[in-house]
Amino acid sequence: LAHQLHVVRAHLLHYESLLDDFRKTVEFVLKPLTRAWLSLLHLYLEPYERLLDKECTNLLIEISRLKMTRAMLNKRLGNVTELAFSSFNIEESRRMKNLTEISLLTKTQTFFGMNVIEITGSSSGSKETLAHYIAAAIPLTIVTVWVMM
Repeated sequence: LAHQLHVVRAHLLHYESLLDDFRKTVEFVLKPLTRAWLSLLHLYLEPYERLLDKECTNLLIEISRLKMTRAMLNKRLGNVTELAFSSFNIEESRRMKNLTEISLLTKTQTFFGMNVIEITGSSSGSKETLAHYIAAAIPLTIVTVWVMM
């Protein structure tokens, strides 16, 4: 989704440059120097000059309207992009919360590790039994679940 939004933003930027080029072209046609060259080419330019002024003015108005529409769409696109990233961040936070809960549930078992006599098979240096492990793991797990609720 983010890639598609960036593609749309690239298109909007391209259209902005096209509108600027078109505006410059229309303003060039309206310049008096350009009119002087046109009058040399057409001796009877007088009736068309008012029509040319009117059409160029209309084109400039439409270009400005299209620029405002493009700016509005760009703002909307920015809002949608922020919404997409916010949704992604919320989902990522939810996953991290689940991972944290799982790690907290298994944290109680790490207090003993592999030092239980029944697992190691030897009693040298370790006095913990499986009963000690269960007696510590169950209350700590219950407390952990209670704290997370």
